[in-house]
Amino acid sequence: MNWKDAKEAAAKFRGAGFTDWRLPTIEELETLRDRTRHNPAADPEVGLKSEFYWSSTPAAWSPGDCAWYVHFGNGYTHYNYQLNTAFVRAVRSARASQ
Repeated sequence: MNWKDAKEAAAKFRGAGFTDWRLPTIEELETLRDRTRHNPAADPEVGLKSEFYWSSTPAAWSPGDCAWYVHFGNGYTHYNYQLNTAFVRAVRSARASQ
């Protein structure tokens, strides 16, 4: 889906009984990348396809037109036009335990 729809889909996701899902930042998405692997460039247990995945981070030079993504086929990070399509991986923020 395009970037706008990806952000909305992540926010609407209801998994594992939680309602606070969101699209990850580019820094968070890059933590799923494993540069020792290829096709996909991620641990198989994470369940990512060898495809492009959107981050929530817009490109600073064109925040209304472009956003960052990671391609988990080869593990590279790049930007794309927000109207193009990519996959979605929803995340939740870590909470400190009391």
